[in-house]
Amino acid sequence: MQIGLHIGKYDWAGGAVQIGPTLAAIATTAEAAGLANLWVMDHLFQLGEQFGVVHGPAEEPMLEGYSTIAYLAGVTRRVTV
Repeated sequence: MQIGLHIGKYDWAGGAVQIGPTLAAIATTAEAAGLANLWVMDHLFQLGEQFGVVHGPAEEPMLEGYSTIAYLAGVTRRVTV
């Protein structure tokens, strides 16, 4: 069995300037822990509670999926994104 990590919230401390370093820290920590996969959302807005998810309302921060995957691939060596 392989275990992965879904990154679904992006409202981290430090605002926009900390997005890259925070994503890199999450990805490299997950990789060092032996996780096999990293996933991100494929839409531009949070799903909101009307869909039964806990990520938050549509107004919460969201990263564009393909650019985020490209960044994660650049800071990791082994995990599948």
